[in-house]
Amino acid sequence: MTSPPAAFEALRAATLCPFARRAEVRYSPPWDEANGFHANVAAHAGALATFVAEGERDALHGFVSEIVIGDGAHDFDRVRRSFNAYLVGLAEYDDDCRLAMNCDKLAAEWQFSFRGMRMFLNVFAPCYQPPHSKFIPSPNSFWVFFQPEYSFDLCNIDPSKIATKALIRSAFREAGMPYDGAQIDRRIESLLYMFPMRGTDGPVRWWD
Repeated sequence: MTSPPAAFEALRAATLCPFARRAEVRYSPPWDEANGFHANVAAHAGALATFVAEGERDALHGFVSEIVIGDGAHDFDRVRRSFNAYLVGLAEYDDDCRLAMNCDKLAAEWQFSFRGMRMFLNVFAPCYQPPHSKFIPSPNSFWVFFQPEYSFDLCNIDPSKIATKALIRSAFREAGMPYDGAQIDRRIESLLYMFPMRGTDGPVRWWD
């Protein structure tokens, strides 16, 4: 089993989200720069497929990938483009993922999927500036958290938990990490995977 990376574990320990701190997650194999982008994506695709096969049985909340891009990790646009390239790379190893990546990402029903499992994605990177909620002090890489739909049931989260949602948003806002709750409530999934640098910026179309 891959050892938990210190950078992401530190992020989990510090987050204001009460569910993230106690989530059971698996990690991608360590990125090996000597092997090149495509070989690393292939290794991640295999590990993600294993997670999909075992995750619900083992009550796992998510899968975490680290993607090394060197100094580009501090450049928002480079991270945006690399995130898209990473998902396109995963699609080479799964027909379901390929279909998702080729569909209209602004459609109300669109969501990333791999091996038939629909998942919510979340990008963390050093290109954000603290106290941004998506900032991670990882000098050469960005991170993607894959959260399967069933994990919301594990956390006892559903749209009716309005008070819980309000408390979490309030905690982030008071810590100087506000995010666009209205955008989230509109549930155009693709626009929620990568947050903008500033709250006043528009949604991030990472696939363009």
